[in-house]
Amino acid sequence: MATTNSNNNHKLSTKILDILNDIYAKDSAAMLALISATIPTNTKILQEYDVKIHKGYIEFGLLSILNKIIEEEDKQISFSYSVNPDGVMQPDKFVLKKKKA
Repeated sequence: MATTNSNNNHKLSTKILDILNDIYAKDSAAMLALISATIPTNTKILQEYDVKIHKGYIEFGLLSILNKIIEEEDKQISFSYSVNPDGVMQPDKFVLKKKKA
């Protein structure tokens, strides 16, 4: 049964990843705005969700919620960047990475 749950979770993370990349391909500016939006929160959220700490404030956003949904897979969705020859980071796509310990 665990294998079935694992396969279902993998299918879910892959489906989420495909949707995010599809939206990004169709309207990159809107998707970047959406994933950049974070909300200040408290330590209760910090204990259970993937959050950002910015200027001393705990913040979470869309990726925090999506990563909570797929956490049983020990992977997380993040946004990857490529670096052009001038050393400027360019948004690339959403990827699945092994969850940090």
